Amino acid sequence: MAAFELLDFIFSGTPRAADFVANSVHTQAIVLGSPLVPVQRLDLANEGVVYEHNNDIVGTYTAAEVMGNPLNALVWLANHLATRGLTLEPGDIVMTGGISKLLRPKPGDRVCARFARLGSVDIRIVA
Repeated sequence: MAAFELLDFIFSGTPRAADFVANSVHTQAIVLGSPLVPVQRLDLANEGVVYEHNNDIVGTYTAAEVMGNPLNALVWLANHLATRGLTLEPGDIVMTGGISKLLRPKPGDRVCARFARLGSVDIRIVA
């Protein structure tokens, strides 16, 4: 399904890698699209996405930027949880990793992600 995260990043200016680690890049919210798309016939590594902020294209990416394939991130998570005696459960929502630059929308802004085959998702930020 098409989705993206809105981050709650407390640093101002241009963040560096250490800033992300120090802040743990806290998610403020996730935006989920619909409907669900079966992954059996979908090449997720080559799924393209275009991000827009206030109708301006701010980036184009492929899902391969997430560990070569988002399914690799999902497998890593499942294996990591298993080492702690935990499992993913039906209905769990897993964000496999961000591939866009950090957006800092303000009230009134619109953010949209248009995926090649997964559909699109957008949100207007309110105060």
